[in-house]
Amino acid sequence: MSYSPNTSKITFVSIAVLISIASLACWQFYEYATFKHDNGLLNIEGGVSHLVWALLLAFIACGLGFVTASRLMRYGVDDQIHITSRPGRRNSPNE
Repeated sequence: MSYSPNTSKITFVSIAVLISIASLACWQFYEYATFKHDNGLLNIEGGVSHLVWALLLAFIACGLGFVTASRLMRYGVDDQIHITSRPGRRNSPNE
């Protein structure tokens, strides 16, 4: 299997999606850390939904990063293992 333009395009798109999901996770964590109460003071307990979204998006980004990295390493794509038996022992004419 060779690198075709389609494969390169898919790799580029998956890296772009990975970056966007990671940036969304960072943004959700920022929203959690700076969540303000009605009176304008920081209230960490109120932004739990932002924390849940941040953790979920970070988990998805890690999974996508692992899949993308394993596709870029291309283990096993070009490797073929042929298992053959050893040739039988020939009887020499002197024996």
